[in-house]
Amino acid sequence: MRHKGYNSMSINFNDTDLRTASGVVLDTPQELAQTIANKAAAILGKADALVKDEANKLFYQNVLTIVEKYHDELKALNGSQRASYLDADLQSGGALAGGNTHFPISPIWVKFPPKIVASQNGGPITTLTDHEIFRLGELTSTIALMKTGYTDGAASATLSAAYSGGTSLQILSGSFSLNDRLTLSGGGFSALLKVTAVVVTPATTPVPPALPTPGFTTITVTVLAAPLGAIPIGGSVKNFFTGFTNTQRESGVSTHAEVFAYFKTLIVAEKDAISPFIASQKTALLSNDAIGAEAAAITTARNNVDSAKNLITAWDALALTGAGSKYGNTGIANLETMTTNRNAQAPARATAINTYLGSVVQDAEGAITGSGQYFTLGTWINLRINKSAGTLRIWYDYDQIITFIDASVAITAARKAEYDAYMLVKQITSNPNNTAVIGASDVTGLSPLDSIKIIDKATPSMVGIIQSIVGNIVTLNVPIPSTYTVANTARLIKLL
Repeated sequence: MRHKGYNSMSINFNDTDLRTASGVVLDTPQELAQTIANKAAAILGKADALVKDEANKLFYQNVLTIVEKYHDELKALNGSQRASYLDADLQSGGALAGGNTHFPISPIWVKFPPKIVASQNGGPITTLTDHEIFRLGELTSTIALMKTGYTDGAASATLSAAYSGGTSLQILSGSFSLNDRLTLSGGGFSALLKVTAVVVTPATTPVPPALPTPGFTTITVTVLAAPLGAIPIGGSVKNFFTGFTNTQRESGVSTHAEVFAYFKTLIVAEKDAISPFIASQKTALLSNDAIGAEAAAITTARNNVDSAKNLITAWDALALTGAGSKYGNTGIANLETMTTNRNAQAPARATAINTYLGSVVQDAEGAITGSGQYFTLGTWINLRINKSAGTLRIWYDYDQIITFIDASVAITAARKAEYDAYMLVKQITSNPNNTAVIGASDVTGLSPLDSIKIIDKATPSMVGIIQSIVGNIVTLNVPIPSTYTVANTARLIKLL
């Protein structure tokens, strides 16, 4: 009868090979179980790391919000537009993702603390041209223009041709310069213009009988306030204007109605331009949770912008004419008080915010120093993504650990499948004691007449043939020496 077994194998196992390979097969289930247990522990560790990082995240997000609200204030106050730190940079740095800015590879940053990025100091910083401080100056100038006029010179002239609002006018003579503002009046109408070019046409004295022609000056202008009707020949042209009296401003009656209407439009436009900046600051102040002295300063700043808003609202509610109306001394004082207050408060607040923000710097070893909220933000970024113990970095590390464990399980299972294709290995569970009867860990895949080998850690292999299998008890055709012991991991091997 032909026995089943190892004689048909293409690999010839010597005892060392057999001992090693079968030991691997025996150890693999425990190794897999331990690896799977390690994964379960890693999953718990990741959950614990998340809890710890969520605690740090609260402080990080708090200071990040404080910084962003200070940025919003500065933008409204003086046009300083600062970049906000991006949470995406924190996440990519914590994950050590390719191209992340905190642990770059070119030039390489190998320190444990994350490298500071420009946005941690608000960089890049750009300056906008439109902001509250600029508009305060414009409103102050516009109010002064209505009340006291302007002086671009001391020249007067008369029109040599009627003017109805075009881009040029003619005078017989006069000394006006580029960018002069010209106030025209006559015939019950007025205009405000700005000089862009002056062309003098000299008088001619031809030989008789030709008639001489008088000289004249053509002035090209930008129209600021057009007349509602024609200003006749002889109308007044001046590069100065004395403004409007309180009586004129309260009554709305003037010989320069178009100019007055233009000044009113300017005042409203500048007042309206300031209001959004005030509102933006109020929103930022209400959302800023800074503590200590900064909190007290926030309360003061909030009261200041509320006062400014109230003065604007009070002015908006005034009548257009009459005693105490919008443009008279009493009414316009609302806007003048507001601009006076804010011209002092806004720059002071901007300076204070710069101090509160401070700065953060880093030495060659990665240690950070500094002051203010930027330094605090840098501290929390380090606490979360420092490569040694940052809580977010550890959380992302567990992803790598779990991925590594999954790969280990797959490799171990693949190796077991390859070994199982060559041999079945059953651990002997009772010392043979020179009998042919042995207990096996299991008998799956074993059959009577199978040719098997027995080996342990110290004893050379022996060959036997299975006679019978009852339960997990295997009887061979030969006795098994007592030198094979459970203590030395005696095993039964069927080569496939």
